[in-house]
Amino acid sequence: MTHERWPWLDALRGVALAGIALVNLTWFCGYAVQEPSARQALSTAALDPAVRTVIHVLVDAKLYSLFALLFGVGYELLRPRLGPRSWHRRMRVLLVLGALHASLLWFGDILGLYAVVGMLLPLSRRLSSRGLLVVAFACLAAPVVQHAMMIGVSGMLGVSGVLGVLDAPTEASLGPSSLLGAFGEGSVSEVLIANAAFLEMRWILALEEGRLFKLAGMFVLGVYAVRRGVVASPRASRPWLRRVATLGLVVGLPLEIVRAGLGPGTTLEVVLAALGVPALAVAYAAWLTLRPWLWFSPAGRMSLTHYLLQSVLGIAIFYDYGGYGLGLWGRVGPTFIVLLVVVQAWTQRQMSRWWLRRFGVGPVEALWRRLAR
Repeated sequence: MTHERWPWLDALRGVALAGIALVNLTWFCGYAVQEPSARQALSTAALDPAVRTVIHVLVDAKLYSLFALLFGVGYELLRPRLGPRSWHRRMRVLLVLGALHASLLWFGDILGLYAVVGMLLPLSRRLSSRGLLVVAFACLAAPVVQHAMMIGVSGMLGVSGVLGVLDAPTEASLGPSSLLGAFGEGSVSEVLIANAAFLEMRWILALEEGRLFKLAGMFVLGVYAVRRGVVASPRASRPWLRRVATLGLVVGLPLEIVRAGLGPGTTLEVVLAALGVPALAVAYAAWLTLRPWLWFSPAGRMSLTHYLLQSVLGIAIFYDYGGYGLGLWGRVGPTFIVLLVVVQAWTQRQMSRWWLRRFGVGPVEALWRRLAR
């Protein structure tokens, strides 16, 4: 089986890629960590809060989760041709690519997390369809259980966060927040040092927030979708897909609207995220399977290549990077990012069509396969 037989799958990847760019580039431009006074000074200050809220409700974490679901789909499609050893080789190569991406370009890399959790996917071979659903829902609920346990442990130890690291006052002067200026004005070496510090905190947060469980849950839902026959026969699954799309939207959208007004990391926010994020992600997957946006298919076939190029674009536009970048960090907001992503999506499509006509597979995708042989 090859993914090219189902262009709508590539379209789903392309849509997820654009959504991930919306969220990531909001950080790349510095808006996500700006002080309120700095945000008010932007030329788009009147629109930015509303745009950011829409991105938070409809896109943030949802498109990331959709991409994770598609990763599980990809595994299950490849499983008949790849044994566990071959799959694990792919994951080890992906882990190396993620480490290079995270250390040299973007500390918010997702490839490393995918590779670590993806190592466990071959275990899904032994599960029935019902077993897959049980495991998926258990993984998606695990962050809530973990949060409750951490509250109990923190109360006993008298600290907050993982071992008190995140909020320890003694770390304030040495923590990553003191390195933020490097992204907007620093040299290459200063950016790399800041990247390393934030990368460490990202992995701490990933563990604290149960992000590995969230990924595992979406991976397994992707495996379930293939086993259920949705990928091979989406038309035959149309009634089921309509129910999933409707239920996911009815459940997920109100919860995400409420969650947008809550402080991050509160118990209620964690519970609502565990319900609302996967519900909306699954709703998007079902809806876009029923009505695929095939315009995004070319970029979706080169999603790994374009994911990495998004980081290159973010650095080139927003970091100073020792004079190599444009240095727009802190000067634009989410409204500009939306326009940038529209232009980027069109450019990615044109680039992908040109490249695929000549080579048939994306450059990083080809490298990944070659190194994993």
